[in-house]
Amino acid sequence: MRLLATRCSRLSARIGRWPRRIAALCCLLLAAAGAVSEPGAGGHMRPGLAARLRPGEVAIPLTVSAGSAAIVQPGDRVGVVEAPDDASAATLLADRLRVLSIRIDDASMSSDSSATVVVVGSRSQAVAVARTASGRLVLIVDDLP
Repeated sequence: MRLLATRCSRLSARIGRWPRRIAALCCLLLAAAGAVSEPGAGGHMRPGLAARLRPGEVAIPLTVSAGSAAIVQPGDRVGVVEAPDDASAATLLADRLRVLSIRIDDASMSSDSSATVVVVGSRSQAVAVARTASGRLVLIVDDLP
């Protein structure tokens, strides 16, 4: 028994600090791999709409007519009005929303073209816009930003 303890002691002395060094090296390699694979690492912003939002803001996509989208540019402040199909009065759903992007859909197959305008607002404004069940949305341009 004593012989076995002596051999283990000698083997342990030979190995020394190598297991800890190997473990530290593995940790460093894992940390480096994690930093390289994460989007936004090293101070680089991920491109897209979410990168342009401030805390508490949400992006709201709106489907409007191409004519309504033609009067706005990214950065403008707009209001969103619901124009019902029947003779009832129009309703202001949200106001002073900042325009992020505009995409006009191709109307080669139909007579009316539509556009998707992405605006920035609060969650309550997004809920108010989402509640519109019928009617079309019209953009009105507010004052300068």
